[in-house]
Order: sequence, then C-alpha cells, then structure tokens
Amino acid sequence: MQRVKQIAEHLGDDNEVGAAQSSSVQLSASEASVLTTSPLKTDRSALARETKQQTMNRVWRMLTAIQAGRKNFDRFITDSMRIVDASATEGMAVYEFLVQTQHTNAYGTLHGGIIASLIDICSSGAAIALADTPFGVSVELSSTYIAAAKEGEVVRVESVCHKVGKSVGFTSTTIYVGDKLIAKGNHTKFNSPPR
Repeated sequence: MQRVKQIAEHLGDDNEVGAAQSSSVQLSASEASVLTTSPLKTDRSALARETKQQTMNRVWRMLTAIQAGRKNFDRFITDSMRIVDASATEGMAVYEFLVQTQHTNAYGTLHGGIIASLIDICSSGAAIALADTPFGVSVELSSTYIAAAKEGEVVRVESVCHKVGKSVGFTSTTIYVGDKLIAKGNHTKFNSPPR
C-alpha cells in the first residue's frame, strides 16, 4: 500500500481514481470472484451512461480484482501505474506507468518484457471498458519496439478495443514518452475468467 501511495505521489494524484486504485487492491477473494467470473453480457446503453470517472473506476477494479490477496506478476506492473482516462463508448483506456529500476534491462531502459506486459494488461482494460467483462487469457500478442524509455520516466499507455465478439476481443496499444512513440502492439483476448 505504501508503494502505491509513493507512485501516486510521483505520478501526481489529481483525481479520485488514485484513491480508488489504492483501495481496489484490498478486495477480498470473494469480492474478486464476483468481479472476475461474470459472463460476457454487455448492456451497451448502461455503459454509455457511465461517466468517465465511473468507467475508469470500473476498469481499474476489474483489473486489480484478479490480484486480490496475491502477489502475482500483474501486481508487479499495476503497482507502478494508474489509469488516467477511459471510455466505455470508445472502448479505450489510458494509463501512466513509472519506469523504475526493477523494470529496466541491462542498458537502464524499459525492458521489452515489461512493454509486452503493459500491452497485455492495459489492452485488457480497454476490453473491460467496452464489454464490462474480465478477459482472461491471451490468444495472440505482438509488440513492436521503436525507441527507449529511461528509468524515472513516465510512459503513457493508450489502449483501444476495436471489437468484442461472443468470446474474443481485439485490441491495439501505443506507448509514448511525452510525444515520442516508443512501442506499439496488438492483443487478442479470450474471455475466460480466472479460476
């Protein structure tokens, strides 16, 4: 919890989501189960009425509910990021991620595996925004590395879900440092809630 607060301070916690993000990691296993086992049922009209803040909170709750009570790999990523924008009608989610020492390669820049993980996790949030369901497993993930991000920099991750079918979602993600594109990727997710 202390680490989440430190990162929120570094990223600048200028909205309610920071508090929601810090507290959302504290869900019990039973609460997480309710959030992560819903079938693919999208009430598009209800999602269209959501405010931006409600969508951001819903996406973050669902992304972190899977981790409730666990110290898994996703937590290694989400502990260093926050959601800054989301839209249910556009199927998009935007995040900021603080590059720390544990995220770097031998050259002191953001490790390619972390970039792939950002594409995975963040694009799942875009699918959640559009379909209001937790997409569980990856079918395909591709990443293209264009430039580097250094330790201490904040990267902006922009993910869009282009389509959600009965069981599969198709997304794309771009990652920036300032205005500089550093990576992009595509991700296909299968709706298989965690057990």
